[in-house]
Amino acid sequence: MANPSPPDLPPGFWDDYRKRIESDIASLQRELDPFESGEMHLRSIGTDGVMHDVTESWISHFRRTIKNYRSILDALKRGELR
Repeated sequence: MANPSPPDLPPGFWDDYRKRIESDIASLQRELDPFESGEMHLRSIGTDGVMHDVTESWISHFRRTIKNYRSILDALKRGELR
């Protein structure tokens, strides 16, 4: 069940919100692409003092975030956030 929106939302609020989410998805995808292609890797020093590749965990983070944003867009399309 959708939550009711406050009555004083400015005109175009939901359209602006949708555009911002779409922009965020595009930005996240641009950041993700070099990791997925193998062009870029991330490493972190673990508590053992050894450098570890954390690229896969970051790829998973980006994918989850994109998936969540797409879920928001789907809810907007279904009118559940209005």
